[in-house]
Amino acid sequence: MPVRYSIDPTLNLMYFLVYGRVSAQDLAEIERRLATDPLRRPEMLSIADMLYVQELSFEVTDIRRWVEHLGQLTKSGSESDEAGLMIAILWESSFAETFSQMLMLMALDFTIGVKSFTLLEEALTWMKLTEAQERILAIRSQLLQEAAPNHKR
Repeated sequence: MPVRYSIDPTLNLMYFLVYGRVSAQDLAEIERRLATDPLRRPEMLSIADMLYVQELSFEVTDIRRWVEHLGQLTKSGSESDEAGLMIAILWESSFAETFSQMLMLMALDFTIGVKSFTLLEEALTWMKLTEAQERILAIRSQLLQEAAPNHKR
């Protein structure tokens, strides 16, 4: 599975490391796992670290399904969370910003903040998590170690 994740409830954060060759089915499988993870809360911040992706295969219908799923999560989340979902995507791709804008445009029924970055530090500033940078770097390092037998950049 070319996706690893870690949930840190104290930071209200889900960190995803996506690497190698990734399909929409891989991402859907992670969503199924997350659905039963007792640490997951709908209003959590998300960082999708896609800096190690070699190939990504999906269709617009896959994105639409994912956005619908995010909408369902927000409806089951806390009513006091008016800011909506925040998703930072780390990706060295010219398509990254277009992808972020597609997600926001498809999310008509709920608020979603999606932004692409090439540096983790920039994403943490946007998410107001700079004070937790050391902890988040440790999470990333652990996920990279777990992925190492399966992937080389």
